[in-house]
Amino acid sequence: MLALIWFTVSLTAPMAMMETSMEPHLAAHPFNMSPGRIGSLFAAFALLAAVVAVMTAQLAPRVGAVRFLICASFLAAIFCFAMTFVNSMLAFSVVWLFTVIGLVPIYVLNMQLMMRLCRTFSLNVADHADNISAASMGALMGAQGFGGTFGGILLSAVGFRCAWRIASVVMLTGPLIFAISLHPRVLKRELAPPAESEQVDSSRSHQVAGEPAKARKQQEVVQEGASEDETGTTGYKRK
Repeated sequence: MLALIWFTVSLTAPMAMMETSMEPHLAAHPFNMSPGRIGSLFAAFALLAAVVAVMTAQLAPRVGAVRFLICASFLAAIFCFAMTFVNSMLAFSVVWLFTVIGLVPIYVLNMQLMMRLCRTFSLNVADHADNISAASMGALMGAQGFGGTFGGILLSAVGFRCAWRIASVVMLTGPLIFAISLHPRVLKRELAPPAESEQVDSSRSHQVAGEPAKARKQQEVVQEGASEDETGTTGYKRK
């Protein structure tokens, strides 16, 4: 659980740090963006984040939430480091696009993974629902608050490009710790499947278990029909 919380913080805090302190640097050389263009750019990426969230909900169950989240976070860390080499508005837009795509899945999947961890250790999710919600939202909101406060100090001290390098290193620690901590050898058991697959497996097992009884019932009906044909309506056998 702590690894998942750190995973959330390690991705959210660097982005909050850079987003809240980025505007003066984008307005300066070599980007030379106007305030209106900067606002439009971030509004477009906010809409993109909403689309990626919907796509994450559809793709993650097919790929596997853990695998999907690790790949996405590595993508975000790589493009965060690539931000140190951009020198134009177009390059910044492309790199920021893929960074956003890699960041959004953690907001969608972190609470689901916390519930799966509870089921992994035979804990009732309903009994810990408040704690799961508090841990998830506390990690997100706390990371954004800390990153936004610390971002201006860091950028003023080390500069725009060096701050992106630091942010990428912090982001890289998240998926590494997360992947190691959720490995079956570390957990000493397999991670519980999503609730949807449990329901599907349960319904299939009930269906399979009910098939023999259904077959026996159909056989009894056929035998009763055959006996009626032999005895007739009076109960005597036909000659």
